[in-house]
Amino acid sequence: RFLSERFASEAAKVFSHNKIHVFLADRDAPSQAQAYQIICRKAHAGINFTASFNPPEYNGLKFNVETGAPALPEETDKIEKEIKSITKEYSFCPYYPKTEFIEKIDLQQQYLDYIQDKIDFRLIKKSKIKIAVDLLYDTSREYLDEILEENYIPIEEIHGYIDPYFGGITPSCTEENLCELKDLIREHKCIVGIATDADGDRFGIMDENGDFVDQNIILS
Repeated sequence: RFLSERFASEAAKVFSHNKIHVFLADRDAPSQAQAYQIICRKAHAGINFTASFNPPEYNGLKFNVETGAPALPEETDKIEKEIKSITKEYSFCPYYPKTEFIEKIDLQQQYLDYIQDKIDFRLIKKSKIKIAVDLLYDTSREYLDEILEENYIPIEEIHGYIDPYFGGITPSCTEENLCELKDLIREHKCIVGIATDADGDRFGIMDENGDFVDQNIILS
């Protein structure tokens, strides 16, 4: 998303000014990689600058609690109430960052190691399938594709690079947004197609014919 890294950096500076230790991701990352770090590092909360699957012109915030789960309305209502009370007094609150409270971290490797332990990639490799992957210009790049390639699972990949315009589409895993994935499956005779949304917490699946498979069927 446009300027998300700047928003994250500024938020870290504000927290550091208040002597709150911050773990700042060294690059954009999927929501679940951040949630995993909240748990591993026993953090009290997490902030993700994202607009999820909404159109490119949007941006926003997602809050996570200490369990790594999304904050529920009772938590976000408190945050909104506090924001309203502050903005009545200040239009701008000056701050001076204390860099010793900001720690840049890599979210990728530890999360991929965790996934490696949870999935039997040897069985997938043994099946000799080829997988088509549409990363939709999102945060799953160098996560989904990398772990498959590290396990010698053949993939055909598209859109594995940053584009804040998301190729002119809304970065959601709907059938109409995955036309290029359908073509990729058919062209390279892949057995399955996988896509992820902008912050990597939603997915889309297509079968070997390029037909969209409802997510509820996959999860059931």
